[in-house]
Amino acid sequence: MAIKPMTPSPAQLAELSELGHQLNGSPDDIVSLLRRTAIYFAIEDHVSAIADLDAVIRIDPEHVGARINRANAYAIRNEAEAAIREASFVLGMRSVSRQDLAQAYYIRGRTHAQLRHFEEALSDLTQVLQRVPDHEGALAWRSKVALMLNLFDDCISDCSRVLMQRPGDASTLWRRGSCYARLGKTAEAFRDVNAAIEINPQLERAYVERAGLYKGDGKMELAVADINKALELRAASNGRGQEKFRDDAPLRNFREELQRPR
Repeated sequence: MAIKPMTPSPAQLAELSELGHQLNGSPDDIVSLLRRTAIYFAIEDHVSAIADLDAVIRIDPEHVGARINRANAYAIRNEAEAAIREASFVLGMRSVSRQDLAQAYYIRGRTHAQLRHFEEALSDLTQVLQRVPDHEGALAWRSKVALMLNLFDDCISDCSRVLMQRPGDASTLWRRGSCYARLGKTAEAFRDVNAAIEINPQLERAYVERAGLYKGDGKMELAVADINKALELRAASNGRGQEKFRDDAPLRNFREELQRPR
């Protein structure tokens, strides 16, 4: 879904007007183009940002900052191939700073993860963390990738590092709890999943995870209650139309399984 730009503040409108006048007289003024790009990013007008970055890159094809910002804008707009291409261009350039290399690897790795290219994502995100060990975004995305690749110990390690920076992140607690569950560490799994639900009672997947844990303990009524809550949350989500419609048949099938006589 495309992001609708925000309405600029009066100060932003004034600056956009001033920059527009400057660029009418000096269309190759890179500093003014980049200043305007920053405002476009701030109001989430990524189409206009890309247009100005295109202009910068036509003037200076080796402008690293413009390349990275354009890759990021493409990624935000879900133009995955363009984002990967632009980030890869930066990674092939000479004399790129460590920080800029990390950012290019991060954009490419995050985009690969969204495309479910998990091996490529893991490689790129690891490159980020070799350069910036506490990069919160890379740690979070690498933990997601590790879970998808069944690298449960690695996922737990990255989740724990994320939680040192964001102690109350419910999704990360759920993810770590899910890994503990798959390793048979039930007490740790319950601890994390319960904490995730306490922090965010709307986190559907945490109820599904806890239902599986209750099932393992033979507590079928509690498991059914959690699946019912997950179904309620999914129905509300589908009704709002805020995200892609998700089929609730797998959850209903799981509930039926839990309700069968033993």
